[in-house]
Amino acid sequence: MKQYHLTTPQQNIWNLQKYYEDTAIASLCGAVFFQEKRKSDLLRQAVRQFIQSQSGLRLRFCAGEEPMQYVSEEPADVVPVMEFPSREDFDRYAETFAREPLGLTERCMYRFVVFHLEKENRSGILVALSHLISDAWTFGLMANQLDVAYRRLAGDPECVPVEGDYRDFIQSEDAYVEFAGAFPAGEGSRAGGCGADYRKAELACDRVDAWGAEGRRGVYAY
Repeated sequence: MKQYHLTTPQQNIWNLQKYYEDTAIASLCGAVFFQEKRKSDLLRQAVRQFIQSQSGLRLRFCAGEEPMQYVSEEPADVVPVMEFPSREDFDRYAETFAREPLGLTERCMYRFVVFHLEKENRSGILVALSHLISDAWTFGLMANQLDVAYRRLAGDPECVPVEGDYRDFIQSEDAYVEFAGAFPAGEGSRAGGCGADYRKAELACDRVDAWGAEGRRGVYAY
């Protein structure tokens, strides 16, 4: 099992979460809303495919002389399915969901829930991700890939997902650090960035809602 050093942004997030260990201070929470009601079993399969396709989501962390990370090959957890009578009921649940800590070492750094809104007759996917494995770019990538995976499972082979693997970024940063070591002390350091070629896609969902660790919500509309 290959282990990787934490990037500079990850080291900062690790220290923050370590200090506020029993909180969700380093969690990101959002929801993808689809325009129509979708099949629960296919949505759950789409989530599992998305997790399997993104090594960055499968990162786990271990503490030793310094924190390290590795990609887990364990299968994704069972994704629960929930029904909500209205958007207000869902919002109340999502605010509580966003405050639940994900933890830090030797565990999954994500939680997914497939949901249906009875009054609006539509479906969606609620997700909490540790900031150690995700950033704002993750939600755009996630919305595209979940939608594409669902439509392919439903029989539409023409959909093409956005590709990206976080290990490519980690390895490129390690190469940069090795290169920077050739310079005098202080002139080289770990650099931050994102590990995917992010491209905004036309989605079958019309919005992504996001909740902060304290449950405050912002709306990102497509």
